[in-house]
Amino acid sequence: MAAINDHLLLVHGEERFLVDTAVRGWRERVRARSPELDIEVFDAPAKLDGFRQSIAEIPLLDPERSVLLRDPPQLAATARRGSDSPDALAAALTGQAPTTSLCIVSHGRVAAQNPVLAAFRTLRGSISYFPAPRGREVRTWLDRAIADRGLRLGRGSAEHLLQAAGTDLGALTSELDKLQAYAAGRPLTSDQVARAVAGDEPPELYSVLEHLIGQTPA
Repeated sequence: MAAINDHLLLVHGEERFLVDTAVRGWRERVRARSPELDIEVFDAPAKLDGFRQSIAEIPLLDPERSVLLRDPPQLAATARRGSDSPDALAAALTGQAPTTSLCIVSHGRVAAQNPVLAAFRTLRGSISYFPAPRGREVRTWLDRAIADRGLRLGRGSAEHLLQAAGTDLGALTSELDKLQAYAAGRPLTSDQVARAVAGDEPPELYSVLEHLIGQTPA
């Protein structure tokens, strides 16, 4: 696997949990280099003037600057009226100062023809794409996550987790956090997992509500 270029990094994809995990990793790495520095954040700016100025400036006292650009409309599938163009964002990247670490994140797939992708390739930035996992990919991810945590779960536990949390990796991670705390290093039976994992109560609750409300609610 190629090393990630934290100086210029683009993270995008449909799997929100993995996208956010990758961005969190970038945050931790730049903060490890300069713990005292804040990360400047731009949230979905329609106009890029402030962002352009920020990444181009060289700090007077600090050794570097870290900037996070979140969900810019220039990377969205449909253009936002009144926003600067994708070409404007691509052009802004060419003015990035050597002392600036920049991460751009998009919770969605950036189209292959977007000029920002071409700019990243020209500038030798890193691009990390996380598509939504499917069927077997989710099970493979879950099995690896269980093993990484050292969890010892009874037969059928993984299937119950998938039934309860679906393919949402964030929800699965929350359930694994719960099981890890509950297990405290001990093995768990499938019955213990079933009792600890959410998922059984909501359908039953909704069924009761449907009976109470009925055709003519009181």
